Amino acid sequence: MRRGLLLCVLSLLSLPGVASAESVRFSQDLVANYEFSLVGGTAINPGPTTSFIPFQARGVLTFELDPSLNDPGRPTTVPFVNVTGTLHGVFPAAFLPHVISPDVEFLGGVLTNIVRDSNGEVTSANVQDLSMRWELVGTPLNIRLFTKVGLPFDGTVTSIPFAEGMVLAGAAESEVFSTMADPSPWSRSVGIGP
Repeated sequence: MRRGLLLCVLSLLSLPGVASAESVRFSQDLVANYEFSLVGGTAINPGPTTSFIPFQARGVLTFELDPSLNDPGRPTTVPFVNVTGTLHGVFPAAFLPHVISPDVEFLGGVLTNIVRDSNGEVTSANVQDLSMRWELVGTPLNIRLFTKVGLPFDGTVTSIPFAEGMVLAGAAESEVFSTMADPSPWSRSVGIGP
């Protein structure tokens, strides 16, 4: 759902105690900025393609990393296991309320190039191809939009959990589909970010 999909961490919500045999889970308060354009020549928009309209949503996403992050051998690449949560629309007013979520399907991704301090804490790493399928559910229009492919995010982090202000970005434009009778793509978005 984006052409420059960005997720920005607002503040840390929680980090449960972590044991070496358990996956690392943490929740983050995020703001998402993204834009939609209605593709022309469809049942929803029989006219020309519209200009992009900016949207914003805020909420909590929970990230889960493989237990190997706690490995005493200190691996430099660790896979993500899952991302879940819901972001609630706060803009534009004409399209409220709406929610977006990565809960359709988790596709993968890794934390790579991990650098640690002497205590084993992550001091820098790259989030690479953190990908999931998203959905947007909106009222009062009573619509459901979803991606058919994953939206990959990339970024550089300085800690696990992610530090406040960290941005995950996806640069490619993606099509979003509707559950209405016409299955053709009707919306593309550009951007999720601070």
